[in-house]
Amino acid sequence: MTENTYGNFSVINRKSIDITGVVSLDSFDEYSITLSVTDSVLTVEGENLSITTLDLERGKVFAEGKINGVYYSDPKAPSDKGMFSKIFGKNR
Repeated sequence: MTENTYGNFSVINRKSIDITGVVSLDSFDEYSITLSVTDSVLTVEGENLSITTLDLERGKVFAEGKINGVYYSDPKAPSDKGMFSKIFGKNR
């Protein structure tokens, strides 16, 4: 069995999200939920978000509200240096 390094999530009708593989809850407000999942950071963006289940022992989070987007990011990746690095792909 291969270990999933990014966790899993299921969005149900854009009204709720079920997330597994959660290590910690980093930040939360009604527009955004940021979680650490194994080797990545997961951000849920939306409106009127509320966490209804937070079980870090089992690595589970369930949230409700209008889900507009879900994004993974690498916490070890270098930060953006500016417009030119985005255009040309070079870090200074």
